[in-house]
Amino acid sequence: MTGLFTRQAAEYASARPVYPKDLFAKLASLTAHHVGYRDLPFPFDDVGLDMEHEMSFAGLVGMLRSWSAVATAREQGVDLLDERAVRQLEEEWGGASLVRKVTYKAFLLAGTVRSHG
Repeated sequence: MTGLFTRQAAEYASARPVYPKDLFAKLASLTAHHVGYRDLPFPFDDVGLDMEHEMSFAGLVGMLRSWSAVATAREQGVDLLDERAVRQLEEEWGGASLVRKVTYKAFLLAGTVRSHG
């Protein structure tokens, strides 16, 4: 498994979503009084974040190949994304040249303080 992390990092870097530039500013504004996770009470309402991204079929396959379970299986001689699987995915995607808008759901420990009124 030598070098697995390096290969995974390179695959992830080429296929990962592009986070909105204002995401980190929004998170910072929601946690202005944050001093540490361990002592952070959580009397908050959920804040949902969706990240939209234009993705090609090649980008989808690259993202799937970057997943650690897929890479670990490949290291063990099991190709979860063999030619047949990729062809089936391509058919369901609508063709290799189609670019789709995908939405990543962000799961964060973030929120707004509930009113105690």
